[in-house]
Amino acid sequence: MFQMKVVRIAAAVVGLAVTGGSAAFSGQAPAAPGPAGSGPAAIGSGSFSPIVGNLQRTLAFYALLGIEVPEGTAVKAQPFSVNPRLHSMLGTNGANERHVNARVPGGFSLEPIEFDAIDRKPARPRIQDPGAITLVLYVRDVDALLAKASQAGVPVLTPGGKPITRAGNTRAVLLEDPDGRPVELRQASPLPQTTAPPASNIIGSRITMTVADTDRTLGLYRDKLKFSAETTPGFAKDPELEALAGVKGGQARHSVLMAPGGRMTIELLEFKGMAGMPLRSRIQDPGSARIQVRVRELDDMLAIVTATTGSQVTTTTEKPVALPPNFRGVIVPDYDNLYLTMIAPCDGPCAPREEAGKIYVATGQEPWFGTWKLNPAKSKYVNGAPSSRSTVTKVELWEGGIQYTTESVNAQGQTVRSGWRAKFDRKDYPLANSPAIDSYEIQQIDDRTYTVIAKKNGIRLTTSTTTVAADGKSRTVRQRGMHLDGQVFDNMVVYDRQ
Repeated sequence: MFQMKVVRIAAAVVGLAVTGGSAAFSGQAPAAPGPAGSGPAAIGSGSFSPIVGNLQRTLAFYALLGIEVPEGTAVKAQPFSVNPRLHSMLGTNGANERHVNARVPGGFSLEPIEFDAIDRKPARPRIQDPGAITLVLYVRDVDALLAKASQAGVPVLTPGGKPITRAGNTRAVLLEDPDGRPVELRQASPLPQTTAPPASNIIGSRITMTVADTDRTLGLYRDKLKFSAETTPGFAKDPELEALAGVKGGQARHSVLMAPGGRMTIELLEFKGMAGMPLRSRIQDPGSARIQVRVRELDDMLAIVTATTGSQVTTTTEKPVALPPNFRGVIVPDYDNLYLTMIAPCDGPCAPREEAGKIYVATGQEPWFGTWKLNPAKSKYVNGAPSSRSTVTKVELWEGGIQYTTESVNAQGQTVRSGWRAKFDRKDYPLANSPAIDSYEIQQIDDRTYTVIAKKNGIRLTTSTTTVAADGKSRTVRQRGMHLDGQVFDNMVVYDRQ
């Protein structure tokens, strides 16, 4: 195990908030101002979050390289969060998460996230696979940092284990982080201007993302989100990239995206003549990643992104979630599985801060109580077609929680009754006579929304998020999860009040 050096910085473990500060780094790209005027658009960017398998291990790796990591976080396990609003935005209700905000000297914030109590499948895409992301660190002395990393046992991905020379006398080498992601150490000549301290070897950062279709990706980021872009017209052999990453036999196309404000630069890499497998990992899977983008007119921007990409919103409620004290956020994947976290301020406090230990207690006046009948004509199913002809569910108050009683008529005309109950106290309530799941947990999201989490052995398997319409006459349940055979389902089920 490599040894770690933790840099002292005035920072705390914070809750996935909009990150501030600037990262003036001319080697990344000219700063791109936010778009003038009105209308939906990105107006800035925040952190880059790799989803990791072990947060401490990742932070120790960062500290070894010279990234600024809050003191103690790489050697002491951080607490997991169970904030329902945060998890509703992430689409991970019923799970736990922990994260730490680290800072690349002269570059952007890194916010690695680790999930727990939820099914996770590590993903390790190759550089030619659409969705693969490389963290690029600009350095003053690539040889010195490579020697330090090699001595600590960090794997070197570049064939031959030494830096290669790229255009403009740039020297670069690829390392492997603890989750199998490439990390590029890049020494430019001449060195770019930077805000990094003189003693720091690292002086800036950006990311490289492999995409399936450059023009399609530009259509989203440049044309819809209003990122600045520098493009190349076509493909060409790239022997320097082949030497750096060990990929051979194809051609590559390079482009660059710059978020408004100049805080984040994304190099786009598209391959031709080289088979790649698109990354389709979930947000909780190590190997996934998210970026944070501040936007104007969030609801309209979300509608534009989903209409452009056809992507399903990851956020549990499928709409922005109010985050304390005055932000709204929503997550949706782009074409290549990079999870866009779009955030915008709201007027005044739009969500109360959670009080430690405070438990929501239902009163019986909530709009979700009542008797509801399935409306098959309005419901939509993905790998989860209904197995019953009709279903009626009664939702009743039970000791400050809810009690479900469901009566269904199956395809054979037989009536099947089932029921369960739980409180909003973040505890698991056992369920008998069910081979697929053994407990339920429920979480209140807002005045019209709550989520039911089905678990097996304490691991979240499925979620059912109920949102009652403003007129109280219907309720929509988004069901997401995985069947016992491993098939993922994503259903929108509509019920009418009786």
